[in-house]
Amino acid sequence: NHAASSPPSMTSSLWWLCVALALTTTLCCSAQSVPYVDEPFAQLQSQRFTFGRSSPLAQWPNLASIAASSVSQAAAAKAAGSAWLLAQDALWFLDAEKQAVARVDAELGVKISAGARIAAPKSRSSASSDEVLAVAVVDALYVCALTSSRRVADAEGSTEVIVPTGKCEEFKFPASAAAASAVSQVACTGSGDACFVVAGGQLLTTYGAQDNTLVVVSDPKFNEPQTVAVYGESVADTSASVAVAGKYKVWLSSADSSSLLASWRYYWSISYSDEPITSLEFTGDNGSLFIANRWCLYFRNAVDKTFTRIDQRRGLPYNRTTDLSVVQGALPSYQSGIMLWVATEAGVIRYNPASAQDIVWGEAGVPLGAGGNPGRSSTAYPNINPDELRYFYGPRWLPTETTELSANGSSILSISASQSGEDVFALTPFGLTRFTTQPWTLKQKASHYEAMTRPRHDRYGLVADCNLKKFGDLSSYELVSTDNDGLWTSMYLAAECFRYAVTKDPSAKQNAWHSYYAMQLLNNVTGIEGLMARSILPVDVAPSGGTWHNSTTFPQFQWKGDTSSDEVTGHMFVYPIMLELVAETSAEKELVRGLKERIMNYIVKNNFRLIDVTGQPTTWGRWNIEQLNNNITWYDERGLNALQILSWLRSTVAQASSAGEAANMTAAIDYLIEKGAYDENLVNLKITIPDDDNFSDDELAFLPFYTWLFANQHMTPGGHADALRASNQTVQAQFMLGMMRNWVVRIEERASLWNVIYAANVLAAGEALPATLLPDAIWDLKRWPMELIRWPYKNSHRLDVTLDPFTNRGSSRQARQLLPRDERHSGRWNGDPYTLDGGSGMSETDPSSFLLPYWMARYHGLIVDSDAAAPASSKMRFN
Repeated sequence: NHAASSPPSMTSSLWWLCVALALTTTLCCSAQSVPYVDEPFAQLQSQRFTFGRSSPLAQWPNLASIAASSVSQAAAAKAAGSAWLLAQDALWFLDAEKQAVARVDAELGVKISAGARIAAPKSRSSASSDEVLAVAVVDALYVCALTSSRRVADAEGSTEVIVPTGKCEEFKFPASAAAASAVSQVACTGSGDACFVVAGGQLLTTYGAQDNTLVVVSDPKFNEPQTVAVYGESVADTSASVAVAGKYKVWLSSADSSSLLASWRYYWSISYSDEPITSLEFTGDNGSLFIANRWCLYFRNAVDKTFTRIDQRRGLPYNRTTDLSVVQGALPSYQSGIMLWVATEAGVIRYNPASAQDIVWGEAGVPLGAGGNPGRSSTAYPNINPDELRYFYGPRWLPTETTELSANGSSILSISASQSGEDVFALTPFGLTRFTTQPWTLKQKASHYEAMTRPRHDRYGLVADCNLKKFGDLSSYELVSTDNDGLWTSMYLAAECFRYAVTKDPSAKQNAWHSYYAMQLLNNVTGIEGLMARSILPVDVAPSGGTWHNSTTFPQFQWKGDTSSDEVTGHMFVYPIMLELVAETSAEKELVRGLKERIMNYIVKNNFRLIDVTGQPTTWGRWNIEQLNNNITWYDERGLNALQILSWLRSTVAQASSAGEAANMTAAIDYLIEKGAYDENLVNLKITIPDDDNFSDDELAFLPFYTWLFANQHMTPGGHADALRASNQTVQAQFMLGMMRNWVVRIEERASLWNVIYAANVLAAGEALPATLLPDAIWDLKRWPMELIRWPYKNSHRLDVTLDPFTNRGSSRQARQLLPRDERHSGRWNGDPYTLDGGSGMSETDPSSFLLPYWMARYHGLIVDSDAAAPASSKMRFN
């Protein structure tokens, strides 16, 4: 029967509701507890130092006493924030907190020469109070027991530095071992009672030494040893082991009660390695071994003796490894697993698998890479935790000599982790990075960003980006006009509204009104009720780009015209929020409501178009049926602009000042639905060919998604919203379906703002959240970089990145999988998250892109303070 098989009428609310709920059920593969309790997580930051030359960035401390070309190695010291720096002719001690260095080789009685190496072994016992430093030069090894400290002046004579001191024992090379031109490696037990040196093609050791003469380890024959690593606290440790990389083999010793080197076993390096080995490092827990070469890493599991290859197929961002460092002590409570730091010729990698088993099998319990076609996802292999492997490249993380982004500037000479892993020092040809890991909460991070807003991003209350006159130099900031000052300000203003609703902090209310008056100025400066400016400038400042007009109402200003739908979206997004959450007196409410209604009345009376001062519609300010439904070139805007105008009209009805105002807006809604089928348009919101994906349109869709929700939740009490309530069921189901379809397209971006808006709508509908929705939002917020400078970044050289076969709208190549925010651009929500390369270091983004999703999530109860009352079952922890 044809009638039975035909789709239901488009006006059937029951059919639309069933479709929407079915899609929700499909996405909600498991129920999820909410809220997320904001407990401390591991927040990574970088402190960058330069040596002996003018830094391209004033904020980077310059250690002028040390010549950059002379530093060959850095090793983390025992004291927090301190490191040993080995130069060609000197040994330095760095106090990173004081940004000061002191020369200590003479103090220790150590004679430094070119080609030396150092080792600062980390005791695996937190109870050990002594510090050990081993310094190998071309004819001797110094083993220093540093049992005390003293205060000395730094190299500039202006700062006092507390340096470790003690007794150094000198071990000479034996007569049978000619003096080496350079030392390849030195490694020691945790206590320093046995040290090993690779030099002159031989392995030398203090173990069994007599008369302070190093012993040559001649059996087995290592055949030109390249590097060495030691596992164990002392020579008495029967689990101790020594690993030696020869030209063709990796040798591992086994200890017994009589000897540290009781027996040896070798593995052919060509079976497990593609090129000569560059570094070896034992794990601190059971003596498993990491092996590095120029092509990949290998992991030898000490338990089952298996070797596992770790390369780009396993998520390794880059190879060409130069050095390794494993955190030997117990990790802080906010971290877990194995922590390996990898130095490469182009950046630093941090590998943090939860366990040795995860290295072999992955988190999903199946061999890594067995997940099939990954599509666009957070990693090329779906059972790899994207936080296991992190990549640090470019000036966001590493000091550079110039503003140019180059692999040479990110080449790492050595890397060394402290015992706890809270400090890691990476040496480059131009300076030193101290990676620090500290416990932070999202609330602390929000406060950190809030402090950035003023003065660098406050221009008459308008909040937007600032330019930098000097590369990365925040002190050189310059407030500038942008194309969409109102949209950017609206996002900050909304964040402050939510912050005030959650905390009742007077500063949030003050900030909100400050920015509201700036947005009101954008409306008033045009001299036309309902028309807002894109931006404003003093009349004596020469504008650049766009169409500018002198203001007739504020003669001191000129304003930017041809206002787009972006601006209207921002204004109509934030005014309902301001009206409900911040405006408290009748006068305040009427102020905000009046501005909102003037905008909508201006658009409605002009056939759903924004008419410019010229008397013509602005280029993008069009929501009329003729443009959306009959102009094929507006296919991208058909669903988008239908959503916008319906959400704004519904919001105006919900908060209407009078029954007449509500009736006018309700009639406009009915007209657009009946004559233009705008309810069908919004269902088909996201239909875009792959190479024409406009990420700016996502921003212009999700903000109206929230405006729609807010209208549903904040209808003015009384009869004039009854018509909206009566029609709500039918259109609401269509809205939910359109929103779900749109979110499905964006699900792999793990975008906190999109996810929070979607979550608020789903919870308001009484449905369970998709299982990954809130964890993805939290992950995104955690990985937001601490600095919002648009640093140069590059990912096109990465081995773990799969290129999308389609270019983006700008014809540039893009990644197929999502990279974390702190490894790509840190721009606004309208940016392409799959862009491979970009940035300049010449501007800073304002922090509203973080503040809005965080405070919106707080307002909707998706995130709560860790000290707030919440049932234990609601706690979700993410790494």
